[in-house]
Amino acid sequence: LVVALAIFHLWPARSALAYYVGTDAAYMPATGIAHVALIEGLQAGTVTMVDTARIVGMITVPSFHAVCAILFIWAAWPVRGLRWPVLAVNLAMIAVTPVEGTHYLADVIAGVALALVVIALGGVIPYARARRVAPPHSRVAVT
Repeated sequence: LVVALAIFHLWPARSALAYYVGTDAAYMPATGIAHVALIEGLQAGTVTMVDTARIVGMITVPSFHAVCAILFIWAAWPVRGLRWPVLAVNLAMIAVTPVEGTHYLADVIAGVALALVVIALGGVIPYARARRVAPPHSRVAVT
C-alpha cells in the first residue's frame, strides 16, 4: 500500500465515469467526478494549491482498491476460517472497482500486478539476505 501511495500521484486519471458518462452518478454522493477539474487544473498550471482534506474520488494508476484486495486475500489466506469469506469479498471488490470505483480496467490490472510483485519480493528479499548472511553448513563429527 505504501508503494501504491508513493507512485499514484504520477498517473492521475479522469476516471471511466468521467470519460464515458461525463457527469456525477446520482448513486455516488461521496465521489463522482469532482476530481477531474482538479487534475485538469494541475496539468494546465491553473491550480497551484491542493487542499488534501478535500480530495475526494481521486482516481489513479494503480488502483488502491485492487492493491488492498490482493493484500487482504494474501494476509487472510493462512487463517482457515477467514480464507474463503475474505477471498469472496475481495474478489467482488476487484470486480466492481471498474464500475463503482470508476477505475479503468488497466488501473485494476496494475493494482493487482503491483500487489503480486510486492508479495513476491517480500518473500524473495528476506530469503536472499538470509542466505548471504547464514554460515555455510559444515559437518560436525560426533565422537
